Amino acid sequence: MRIAVVGGGVVGLISAYQLVRSGHEVTVFEKHRIGAGASTGNACLVNPGSSFPVPAPGGFSQAVRSFGGGTALLIRPHLRPSYVRFLLGMARASNQRVFDRQTDAYSWLGREALAAFDRLDDTGLEYERHNRGLAEVFTERDQRDRYLQQYQRVSWMAPKVRAVEGNELATLEPALADVYRFGVWTQEARQVNPTSLMQALRDAIVTAGGAVREETAVRRLLRSSSGQVSGVSTSSGEFTADRVVIAAGYTSPELTRALGLRLCMEGGKGYSVDYMAPGHGIVGTVILEDSHLALSVFGDRLRVTSFMEFGGDSAVKDRAISYITSHFEQAFPGVDSSQRTAGWAGFRPMAPDGMPVIGSVPGAPEVILATGHAMLGLSLGAITGEVIRDLVDGTLDEASIPKEFSPGRFA
Repeated sequence: MRIAVVGGGVVGLISAYQLVRSGHEVTVFEKHRIGAGASTGNACLVNPGSSFPVPAPGGFSQAVRSFGGGTALLIRPHLRPSYVRFLLGMARASNQRVFDRQTDAYSWLGREALAAFDRLDDTGLEYERHNRGLAEVFTERDQRDRYLQQYQRVSWMAPKVRAVEGNELATLEPALADVYRFGVWTQEARQVNPTSLMQALRDAIVTAGGAVREETAVRRLLRSSSGQVSGVSTSSGEFTADRVVIAAGYTSPELTRALGLRLCMEGGKGYSVDYMAPGHGIVGTVILEDSHLALSVFGDRLRVTSFMEFGGDSAVKDRAISYITSHFEQAFPGVDSSQRTAGWAGFRPMAPDGMPVIGSVPGAPEVILATGHAMLGLSLGAITGEVIRDLVDGTLDEASIPKEFSPGRFA
Protein backbone atom coordinates (compact mmCIF):
# COMPACT_ATOMS: atom_id res chain seq x y z
CA MET A 1 0.00 0.00 0.00
CA ARG A 2 0.93 3.64 -0.47
CA ILE A 3 1.14 5.29 2.92
CA ALA A 4 1.58 8.91 4.04
CA VAL A 5 2.98 9.38 7.54
CA VAL A 6 2.39 12.87 8.92
CA GLY A 7 5.01 13.82 11.50
CA GLY A 8 8.76 13.24 11.67
CA GLY A 9 9.23 12.69 15.39
CA VAL A 10 10.22 9.42 17.06
CA VAL A 11 6.75 7.82 16.82
CA GLY A 12 6.19 8.84 13.20
CA LEU A 13 9.65 7.74 12.05
CA ILE A 14 9.56 4.36 13.80
CA SER A 15 6.08 3.74 12.38
CA ALA A 16 7.32 4.64 8.90
CA TYR A 17 10.41 2.44 9.30
CA GLN A 18 8.32 -0.56 10.32
CA LEU A 19 5.89 0.03 7.46
CA VAL A 20 8.59 0.33 4.78
CA ARG A 21 10.22 -2.84 6.11
CA SER A 22 6.84 -4.53 5.78
CA GLY A 23 6.83 -3.78 2.07
CA HIS A 24 4.76 -0.62 1.88
CA GLU A 25 5.51 2.49 -0.16
CA VAL A 26 5.98 5.07 2.58
CA THR A 27 6.47 8.84 2.53
CA VAL A 28 7.00 10.86 5.72
CA PHE A 29 5.94 14.52 5.76
CA GLU A 30 7.51 16.80 8.36
CA LYS A 31 6.64 20.50 8.35
CA HIS A 32 9.98 21.49 9.88
CA ARG A 33 13.10 19.34 10.19
CA ILE A 34 13.12 15.74 11.44
CA GLY A 35 12.75 15.73 15.22
CA ALA A 36 12.20 19.48 15.44
CA GLY A 37 9.55 19.02 18.14
CA ALA A 38 9.62 17.32 21.53
CA SER A 39 11.60 14.35 20.20
CA THR A 40 14.83 16.37 19.99
CA GLY A 41 14.98 17.89 23.47
CA ASN A 42 13.56 15.04 25.54
CA ALA A 43 15.12 13.32 28.55
CA CYS A 44 16.80 10.60 26.43
CA LEU A 45 15.23 7.98 28.71
CA VAL A 46 13.62 4.71 27.73
CA ASN A 47 11.83 3.46 30.83
CA PRO A 48 8.43 1.93 30.08
CA GLY A 49 8.19 1.06 33.77
CA SER A 50 7.25 4.71 34.30
CA SER A 51 4.13 4.29 32.16
CA PHE A 52 1.78 6.28 34.33
CA PRO A 53 -0.69 8.91 33.08
CA VAL A 54 0.15 12.54 33.88
CA PRO A 55 -3.25 13.27 35.53
CA ALA A 56 -2.43 11.56 38.84
CA PRO A 57 -4.62 11.72 41.96
CA GLY A 58 -4.42 15.28 43.23
CA GLY A 59 -2.44 16.32 40.18
CA PHE A 60 -5.00 18.75 38.85
CA SER A 61 -5.33 20.63 42.12
CA GLN A 62 -1.53 20.91 42.17
CA ALA A 63 -1.63 22.26 38.62
CA VAL A 64 -4.27 24.83 39.55
CA ARG A 65 -2.09 26.01 42.43
CA SER A 66 0.73 26.42 39.90
CA PHE A 67 -0.93 29.47 38.32
CA GLY A 68 1.57 31.54 40.26
CA GLY A 69 4.61 29.49 39.17
CA GLY A 70 7.33 28.02 41.37
CA THR A 71 6.73 24.39 40.38
CA ALA A 72 7.54 22.10 37.45
CA LEU A 73 3.84 21.60 36.61
CA LEU A 74 2.35 24.83 35.27
CA ILE A 75 -0.99 25.95 33.86
CA ARG A 76 -1.25 29.29 32.09
CA PRO A 77 -4.85 30.52 32.23
CA HIS A 78 -6.87 31.55 29.20
CA LEU A 79 -10.37 30.88 27.84
CA ARG A 80 -9.80 29.20 24.46
CA PRO A 81 -12.71 26.69 24.34
CA SER A 82 -10.58 23.67 23.39
CA TYR A 83 -8.17 24.49 26.22
CA VAL A 84 -10.97 24.76 28.76
CA ARG A 85 -12.30 21.41 27.52
CA PHE A 86 -8.81 19.95 27.99
CA LEU A 87 -8.51 21.22 31.55
CA LEU A 88 -11.96 19.93 32.49
CA GLY A 89 -11.04 16.52 31.09
CA MET A 90 -7.79 16.54 33.01
CA ALA A 91 -9.69 17.37 36.21
CA ARG A 92 -12.04 14.42 35.66
CA ALA A 93 -9.08 12.07 35.16
CA SER A 94 -7.19 13.18 38.29
CA ASN A 95 -8.52 10.59 40.72
CA GLN A 96 -7.33 7.21 41.97
CA ARG A 97 -9.98 5.11 40.21
CA VAL A 98 -9.23 6.53 36.75
CA PHE A 99 -5.48 6.57 37.41
CA ASP A 100 -5.47 2.85 38.27
CA ARG A 101 -7.53 1.96 35.19
CA GLN A 102 -5.32 4.03 32.90
CA THR A 103 -2.16 2.54 34.39
CA ASP A 104 -3.48 -0.95 33.70
CA ALA A 105 -4.15 0.06 30.09
CA TYR A 106 -0.63 1.46 29.73
CA SER A 107 0.65 -2.01 30.60
CA TRP A 108 -0.51 -3.23 27.19
CA LEU A 109 2.23 -1.09 25.65
CA GLY A 110 4.71 -0.89 28.51
CA ARG A 111 5.34 -4.57 29.15
CA GLU A 112 6.55 -5.06 25.55
CA ALA A 113 8.26 -1.70 25.06
CA LEU A 114 11.84 -2.76 25.78
CA ALA A 115 11.46 -5.95 23.75
CA ALA A 116 10.25 -3.79 20.86
CA PHE A 117 13.44 -1.73 21.11
CA ASP A 118 15.43 -4.98 21.05
CA ARG A 119 13.62 -6.01 17.88
CA LEU A 120 14.32 -2.57 16.41
CA ASP A 121 18.01 -3.02 17.19
CA ASP A 122 17.95 -6.47 15.61
CA THR A 123 17.09 -4.90 12.25
CA GLY A 124 20.60 -3.45 12.16
CA LEU A 125 19.69 0.12 13.03
CA GLU A 126 22.75 1.92 14.44
CA TYR A 127 22.30 4.78 16.90
CA GLU A 128 23.71 5.89 20.25
CA ARG A 129 22.22 3.97 23.17
CA HIS A 130 23.31 2.84 26.62
CA ASN A 131 22.03 0.55 29.39
CA ARG A 132 22.96 2.42 32.56
CA GLY A 133 19.85 2.21 34.71
CA LEU A 134 17.69 4.83 36.40
CA ALA A 135 17.81 6.22 39.94
CA GLU A 136 14.70 8.12 41.07
CA VAL A 137 15.85 9.88 44.23
CA PHE A 138 14.24 11.43 47.30
CA THR A 139 15.25 13.29 50.42
CA GLU A 140 12.79 11.46 52.69
CA ARG A 141 12.16 7.74 53.17
CA ASP A 142 8.36 8.05 53.36
CA GLN A 143 8.28 9.90 50.02
CA ARG A 144 10.29 7.10 48.43
CA ASP A 145 8.12 4.40 49.98
CA ARG A 146 4.88 5.97 48.75
CA TYR A 147 6.35 6.27 45.26
CA LEU A 148 7.54 2.66 45.31
CA GLN A 149 4.02 1.52 46.17
CA GLN A 150 2.86 3.00 42.87
CA TYR A 151 5.14 0.58 41.02
CA GLN A 152 4.18 -2.33 43.24
CA ARG A 153 0.50 -2.01 42.32
CA VAL A 154 1.33 -3.16 38.78
CA SER A 155 2.40 -6.81 38.59
CA TRP A 156 4.79 -6.53 35.63
CA MET A 157 6.48 -3.39 36.98
CA ALA A 158 7.05 -4.53 40.57
CA PRO A 159 9.92 -6.99 39.89
CA LYS A 160 11.81 -4.42 37.81
CA VAL A 161 12.37 -1.87 40.60
CA ARG A 162 13.85 -1.95 44.09
CA ALA A 163 14.48 0.41 46.95
CA VAL A 164 18.02 1.69 47.47
CA GLU A 165 19.43 4.07 50.05
CA GLY A 166 22.50 5.25 51.88
CA ASN A 167 25.82 3.86 50.70
CA GLU A 168 24.26 1.78 47.92
CA LEU A 169 22.65 4.86 46.36
CA ALA A 170 25.92 6.78 46.76
CA THR A 171 27.74 3.97 44.94
CA LEU A 172 25.22 3.95 42.10
CA GLU A 173 25.39 7.76 41.70
CA PRO A 174 28.46 9.11 43.54
CA ALA A 175 28.08 12.70 42.28
CA LEU A 176 24.65 13.11 43.88
CA ALA A 177 24.32 15.48 46.85
CA ASP A 178 24.15 13.80 50.27
CA VAL A 179 20.66 15.16 50.92
CA TYR A 180 19.29 12.56 48.49
CA ARG A 181 19.49 9.47 50.68
CA PHE A 182 16.68 7.31 49.31
CA GLY A 183 15.93 6.02 45.85
CA VAL A 184 14.10 3.64 43.52
CA TRP A 185 16.45 1.82 41.17
CA THR A 186 15.48 0.43 37.75
CA GLN A 187 18.33 -1.58 36.26
CA GLU A 188 16.83 -2.10 32.81
CA ALA A 189 16.17 1.58 32.04
CA ARG A 190 18.08 2.74 28.97
CA GLN A 191 19.44 5.95 27.52
CA VAL A 192 18.86 6.76 23.84
CA ASN A 193 20.25 9.76 21.98
CA PRO A 194 17.08 10.87 20.17
CA THR A 195 18.90 12.85 17.47
CA SER A 196 21.07 9.84 16.66
CA LEU A 197 18.01 7.56 16.59
CA MET A 198 15.99 9.80 14.30
CA GLN A 199 18.84 10.31 11.87
CA ALA A 200 19.36 6.55 11.71
CA LEU A 201 15.63 6.03 11.08
CA ARG A 202 15.56 8.69 8.38
CA ASP A 203 18.51 7.14 6.56
CA ALA A 204 17.11 3.62 6.90
CA ILE A 205 13.70 4.65 5.54
CA VAL A 206 15.29 6.23 2.47
CA THR A 207 17.68 3.30 1.95
CA ALA A 208 14.73 0.89 2.04
CA GLY A 209 12.95 2.84 -0.71
CA GLY A 210 10.82 5.21 1.34
CA ALA A 211 10.89 9.01 1.26
CA VAL A 212 11.21 11.69 3.92
CA ARG A 213 10.03 15.17 2.95
CA GLU A 214 11.15 17.81 5.40
CA GLU A 215 9.94 21.41 5.39
CA THR A 216 6.69 20.07 3.90
CA ALA A 217 3.54 20.89 5.82
CA VAL A 218 0.41 18.77 5.47
CA ARG A 219 -2.46 21.24 5.20
CA ARG A 220 -5.46 18.95 4.93
CA LEU A 221 -6.65 15.46 4.07
CA LEU A 222 -7.83 14.69 0.54
CA ARG A 223 -11.17 13.00 -0.10
CA SER A 224 -12.26 10.83 -3.02
CA SER A 225 -15.65 11.21 -4.69
CA SER A 226 -16.97 8.56 -2.29
CA GLY A 227 -15.83 10.56 0.73
CA GLN A 228 -12.95 8.26 1.65
CA VAL A 229 -9.64 9.85 2.63
CA SER A 230 -7.39 9.42 -0.39
CA GLY A 231 -4.23 11.28 0.55
CA VAL A 232 -2.90 14.60 1.80
CA SER A 233 -2.57 18.12 0.47
CA THR A 234 0.83 19.53 1.34
CA SER A 235 2.76 22.78 0.91
CA SER A 236 4.47 21.18 -2.10
CA GLY A 237 1.42 19.59 -3.72
CA GLU A 238 -1.01 16.72 -3.37
CA PHE A 239 -0.04 13.17 -2.48
CA THR A 240 -2.40 10.23 -2.91
CA ALA A 241 -2.30 7.40 -0.38
CA ASP A 242 -4.19 4.26 0.60
CA ARG A 243 -3.55 4.95 4.29
CA VAL A 244 -2.65 8.07 6.25
CA VAL A 245 -0.87 7.75 9.61
CA ILE A 246 -1.13 10.91 11.70
CA ALA A 247 1.72 11.20 14.19
CA ALA A 248 1.82 14.98 14.25
CA GLY A 249 1.98 15.48 18.00
CA TYR A 250 -0.17 18.15 19.56
CA THR A 251 -1.05 19.56 16.10
CA SER A 252 -2.84 16.34 15.09
CA PRO A 253 -6.33 17.78 15.80
CA GLU A 254 -5.82 20.24 12.94
CA LEU A 255 -6.14 17.29 10.53
CA THR A 256 -8.73 15.18 12.34
CA ARG A 257 -11.24 18.01 12.72
CA ALA A 258 -12.39 17.61 9.11
CA LEU A 259 -13.22 13.96 9.84
CA GLY A 260 -15.65 14.94 12.60
CA LEU A 261 -13.31 13.75 15.32
CA ARG A 262 -13.12 16.26 18.17
CA LEU A 263 -9.63 15.17 19.18
CA CYS A 264 -8.75 17.12 22.31
CA MET A 265 -5.02 17.58 22.72
CA GLU A 266 -2.68 20.21 24.10
CA GLY A 267 1.06 20.65 23.99
CA GLY A 268 2.70 20.42 27.40
CA LYS A 269 5.86 22.47 27.07
CA GLY A 270 9.03 20.87 28.37
CA TYR A 271 12.48 22.42 28.71
CA SER A 272 15.99 21.02 28.52
CA VAL A 273 19.52 22.27 29.08
CA ASP A 274 22.70 20.48 27.93
CA TYR A 275 25.92 20.74 29.93
CA MET A 276 29.43 19.94 28.78
CA ALA A 277 31.04 18.66 31.98
CA PRO A 278 34.13 16.43 31.62
CA GLY A 279 34.67 14.20 34.63
CA HIS A 280 31.14 14.79 35.94
CA GLY A 281 30.94 11.38 37.69
CA ILE A 282 27.25 10.83 36.92
CA VAL A 283 26.60 7.25 35.83
CA GLY A 284 23.14 6.89 34.28
CA THR A 285 19.80 8.66 34.44
CA VAL A 286 18.75 10.42 37.64
CA ILE A 287 15.29 11.82 38.36
CA LEU A 288 15.06 14.28 41.25
CA GLU A 289 11.53 13.72 42.50
CA ASP A 290 11.41 16.87 44.63
CA SER A 291 12.11 19.24 41.72
CA HIS A 292 11.00 16.91 38.87
CA LEU A 293 14.30 17.15 37.01
CA ALA A 294 15.51 14.28 34.84
CA LEU A 295 19.16 13.99 33.88
CA SER A 296 20.78 11.63 31.37
CA VAL A 297 24.44 11.14 30.42
CA PHE A 298 26.12 10.85 27.02
CA GLY A 299 29.88 10.92 27.46
CA ASP A 300 30.88 14.35 28.75
CA ARG A 301 27.46 15.79 27.86
CA LEU A 302 24.57 15.95 30.33
CA ARG A 303 20.93 16.52 29.32
CA VAL A 304 18.74 18.01 32.08
CA THR A 305 14.98 18.31 31.50
CA SER A 306 11.94 19.47 33.41
CA PHE A 307 8.50 21.08 33.27
CA MET A 308 5.08 20.29 31.93
CA GLU A 309 3.62 23.70 31.09
CA PHE A 310 0.16 24.06 29.57
CA GLY A 311 -1.22 27.15 27.90
CA GLY A 312 2.08 28.90 27.30
CA ASP A 313 3.75 30.09 24.12
CA SER A 314 6.79 28.54 22.43
CA ALA A 315 9.38 30.91 23.92
CA VAL A 316 12.23 29.63 26.07
CA LYS A 317 11.56 31.37 29.38
CA ASP A 318 14.49 32.54 31.51
CA ARG A 319 12.58 31.65 34.66
CA ALA A 320 12.25 28.03 33.58
CA ILE A 321 15.92 27.74 32.64
CA SER A 322 16.91 29.26 35.98
CA TYR A 323 14.73 26.69 37.76
CA ILE A 324 16.48 23.85 35.94
CA THR A 325 20.02 25.13 36.40
CA SER A 326 19.65 26.04 40.07
CA HIS A 327 18.12 22.69 41.06
CA PHE A 328 20.67 20.78 39.01
CA GLU A 329 23.59 22.61 40.59
CA GLN A 330 22.20 22.02 44.09
CA ALA A 331 21.76 18.30 43.42
CA PHE A 332 25.22 17.85 41.85
CA PRO A 333 27.42 20.43 43.60
CA GLY A 334 30.70 18.94 42.41
CA VAL A 335 29.85 19.00 38.70
CA ASP A 336 31.29 21.75 36.53
CA SER A 337 28.23 23.70 35.37
CA SER A 338 30.06 26.54 33.62
CA GLN A 339 29.52 25.29 30.06
CA ARG A 340 25.91 24.81 29.02
CA THR A 341 23.48 25.55 26.23
CA ALA A 342 21.08 28.47 26.42
CA GLY A 343 18.14 26.10 26.73
CA TRP A 344 15.48 24.44 24.56
CA ALA A 345 11.70 24.16 24.74
CA GLY A 346 9.22 21.96 22.88
CA PHE A 347 5.66 20.71 23.18
CA ARG A 348 4.74 17.17 24.25
CA PRO A 349 1.32 16.05 22.97
CA MET A 350 -1.17 15.09 25.68
CA ALA A 351 -4.86 14.25 25.72
CA PRO A 352 -6.88 15.31 28.79
CA ASP A 353 -6.78 11.80 30.29
CA GLY A 354 -3.02 11.49 29.70
CA MET A 355 -3.43 8.47 27.41
CA PRO A 356 -1.99 8.01 23.90
CA VAL A 357 -4.35 8.04 20.93
CA ILE A 358 -3.67 4.93 18.84
CA GLY A 359 -5.95 3.41 16.24
CA SER A 360 -8.16 4.20 13.28
CA VAL A 361 -10.53 7.16 13.14
CA PRO A 362 -14.21 6.19 13.50
CA GLY A 363 -15.84 6.42 10.09
CA ALA A 364 -12.46 6.78 8.36
CA PRO A 365 -10.53 3.51 8.89
CA GLU A 366 -7.99 4.55 6.26
CA VAL A 367 -6.69 7.15 8.77
CA ILE A 368 -4.70 5.87 11.75
CA LEU A 369 -3.61 7.98 14.72
CA ALA A 370 -0.40 7.56 16.69
CA THR A 371 -0.06 10.54 18.99
CA GLY A 372 -0.60 11.84 22.52
CA HIS A 373 2.24 10.00 24.27
CA ALA A 374 2.98 12.97 26.57
CA MET A 375 6.38 12.30 28.18
CA LEU A 376 6.57 8.69 26.95
CA GLY A 377 7.05 9.16 23.21
CA LEU A 378 10.60 7.81 23.28
CA SER A 379 9.91 5.04 25.81
CA LEU A 380 6.86 3.76 23.91
CA GLY A 381 7.93 4.74 20.40
CA ALA A 382 9.20 1.32 19.31
CA ILE A 383 6.15 -0.62 20.48
CA THR A 384 3.79 2.00 19.01
CA GLY A 385 5.54 1.66 15.65
CA GLU A 386 4.94 -2.09 15.71
CA VAL A 387 1.25 -1.56 16.56
CA ILE A 388 0.81 0.84 13.62
CA ARG A 389 2.55 -1.59 11.25
CA ASP A 390 0.35 -4.46 12.41
CA LEU A 391 -2.84 -2.41 12.08
CA VAL A 392 -1.95 -1.50 8.48
CA ASP A 393 -0.94 -5.07 7.67
CA GLY A 394 -4.16 -6.41 9.18
CA THR A 395 -2.32 -8.73 11.58
CA LEU A 396 -3.63 -6.95 14.70
CA ASP A 397 -7.32 -6.86 15.56
CA GLU A 398 -8.03 -3.29 16.59
CA ALA A 399 -10.53 -4.57 19.13
CA SER A 400 -7.59 -5.98 21.10
CA ILE A 401 -6.19 -2.49 21.72
CA PRO A 402 -7.36 -1.14 25.11
CA LYS A 403 -10.29 1.22 24.67
CA GLU A 404 -8.38 3.82 26.70
CA PHE A 405 -6.20 4.41 23.61
CA SER A 406 -9.04 4.53 21.11
CA PRO A 407 -9.60 7.64 18.98
CA GLY A 408 -13.27 6.78 19.39
CA ARG A 409 -13.28 8.29 22.86
CA PHE A 410 -13.32 11.70 21.15
CA ALA A 411 -16.03 10.88 18.61
